[in-house]
Amino acid sequence: MKRLIVSAVGAALLAYGGTVAYLQHFDHITAPELPASSPTLKDPVALAAFNALREARCDYCHAEQRDLPFYFRVPVAKTLMEKDRANGLRHFRVEPVLDAFEQGTAPTEEQLSRIEEVITQNRMPPNLYLMMHWHAHLSNAEREAVLKWVQDTRRKNYNNTGAAEQFAAEPIRPVPESVEADPAKWTLGRKLFFDKSLSGDNTLNCASCHGLDTGGVDNLVTATGIGGQKGPINTPTVYDAYFKMAQFWNARATTLAEQAAGPVMNPVEMGSHNWEEVANKLNATRNTHRCSRLHLAQMPRLMKKPSPRLLASLKKRWLRQMALLMNTSKASRMPLVSRPNAGMNALRPLVAQVAIPALVWVDAAWKSWVLKVITSKTVVAS
Repeated sequence: MKRLIVSAVGAALLAYGGTVAYLQHFDHITAPELPASSPTLKDPVALAAFNALREARCDYCHAEQRDLPFYFRVPVAKTLMEKDRANGLRHFRVEPVLDAFEQGTAPTEEQLSRIEEVITQNRMPPNLYLMMHWHAHLSNAEREAVLKWVQDTRRKNYNNTGAAEQFAAEPIRPVPESVEADPAKWTLGRKLFFDKSLSGDNTLNCASCHGLDTGGVDNLVTATGIGGQKGPINTPTVYDAYFKMAQFWNARATTLAEQAAGPVMNPVEMGSHNWEEVANKLNATRNTHRCSRLHLAQMPRLMKKPSPRLLASLKKRWLRQMALLMNTSKASRMPLVSRPNAGMNALRPLVAQVAIPALVWVDAAWKSWVLKVITSKTVVAS
């Protein structure tokens, strides 16, 4: 009996050893390879990292269309492996990283950070996998090689924030003090951010949900859209959105340009129907502003022969502009005063002490001039 048990154990160990040896051979012959033209072959740091990830066979669970080991087809093991592989594909995809190695380019910052995290915490490969793939256990030297590649890649490709040298390879770095931008574009962007013409019923603008005086959000559990509709998610902040690697909570937009088009056409958010309609409303607003500038340009000519009706109209406009500057109930039409801006709030005392008295004096002078013009017209007429 004892001999039988020893024989069974020996046979099991022999089978286990043979399986491990076969899997090692299978892993190596089916592992990802770099083409002869790959720039990575001439980069010792990147090549060492590639070899470490290749040895671990991360692509088994983090890439599709791979030749999988035989036990993925064994009934009991198949169920466990399929679950692990589904989770692996959901959490991280290694194909873009392998493509970057092949082309000699840099993976995204997110991909670098994910690799750095699992290597630093020694979470991958998992222990159950290592029981059958002994060679996949990464040594300290291999882990250091991967981490060095991550840090070097950050320094070469993402060191654009002005961070000090000792922090240039960190996963989280300070944002730069300034960013070069086209003044015409950011001026237009600021106007559109507060323009309610973007919404279907002209009641909402971007600032309705992204208040610049409330951290770029609306401080609500879920956003309130057109017609009082409640959205399904919390409003993300627009502060530092320029530096985000992806937009929206689910990262479905990779750039701000992609993100900007979403809320305008969302029927629950701003509720516009098509971009042609939005463009027509914006053009109408622009034409109105042009007409206002035209009237101002023609003012000297009109003042040569003023009529009582024209004088009354101009007087009404002037008083309205005074009301706007003095921040009355109509001030919401005056972007300079009504927009939520801490800088403008700081200027209010200056407006109260200097600008308003000056406007009162100008108004008195205006009244005197109007009275003089009307009187002279009356005298001439008589």
